[in-house]
Amino acid sequence: TCAVGEVCRLVVSKRHPLFGGGVISYQRDCFPRLQCQESNDCNTNGGNCIRCCDSHLCNGIGLDPTPSSSSSLTPATGPLLRCYHCSQATKEDCETHQVEKTCAVGEVCRLVVSKRHPLFGGGVQSYQRDCFPKLQCQESNDCNNNGGNCIKCCDSPLCNDQDLTTPDAGSGLTSSASPNFTPSASPDSTPFKCYNCSEAH
Repeated sequence: TCAVGEVCRLVVSKRHPLFGGGVISYQRDCFPRLQCQESNDCNTNGGNCIRCCDSHLCNGIGLDPTPSSSSSLTPATGPLLRCYHCSQATKEDCETHQVEKTCAVGEVCRLVVSKRHPLFGGGVQSYQRDCFPKLQCQESNDCNNNGGNCIKCCDSPLCNDQDLTTPDAGSGLTSSASPNFTPSASPDSTPFKCYNCSEAH
């Protein structure tokens, strides 16, 4: 069973014609949806053909390894999230210059506050608000431990305008009960099964 946010993938690797051509290997696995880029390179002097799909066991023997002109992935449903974007030295400057932007599928709102180490004067170094991949958004309280970054992730419209203190204990993307995230309505939210193998034929 794939993890939440993963899809099925098929990778067919072929040799360059100068080295005999033909298939080197087949690989079937689960792979992060946001990183799965289809490719037809195996049909141009060797390389990889990559297919991504998001239904149960869709990367089986019947899947054509050559991508069509359109993606094999089901479009996400529901409206895309809007978040504030800015990167400034102070909270006030951030609020003055911030703009609203529409995030890509699979992204959430993020707020990052960077603080200097006390040995270098302490205090806030920068504020950043942006969209960020949900599966990679890890909350942090490091700015309150001798400098570093405090990071907050949230998934309601324009939610990254808050004052950042410390992330809630136990919150983060790994827990479905996280107080900062609402359940996703996209295909990312339901794990399913894919074939897994890595063979020469």
